[in-house]
Amino acid sequence: MRDLTLDRLEPIDAARRIAEERIPFADGVIVAGSVLSSLRTTNSDLNIVIAVSQDQQSFRETVRSHDCLAELFVSTASSFDSFVRQEIAARRSPLLQISPGGVILFSRNG
Repeated sequence: MRDLTLDRLEPIDAARRIAEERIPFADGVIVAGSVLSSLRTTNSDLNIVIAVSQDQQSFRETVRSHDCLAELFVSTASSFDSFVRQEIAARRSPLLQISPGGVILFSRNG
C-alpha cells in the first residue's frame, strides 16, 4: 500500500486551495478538525468553515479535491447562528466543536 502522506498537500495548503477554487468570493475561511492535530490519519477529512456575505447561499457539502476529503460549511453570519441553534437543539454541534480549534486561513473583513 502506498503512503498517501507523501502525495498529499499539507492540510492548510489543501484547505486554502479548495476554498479558493470552490468559493472564490469567500469573506473568510477557517480550517479545523483532527487533520490539524496529532490524531491526523491518512483518512482524516478537512473541516472548512467558509464565511460568505449575506447575499450568498449557505450550504454544506462534502467534496474530494487535492487528494483530500473536505467537508465545507458555507454560511452567512445569520445562517451560521441558525445552523448552530439547530445543532444545539439536536444536542450535536459540529460547528461549535470545530470552529474554536481552527486556523484562520484568511479574513477579508478583519
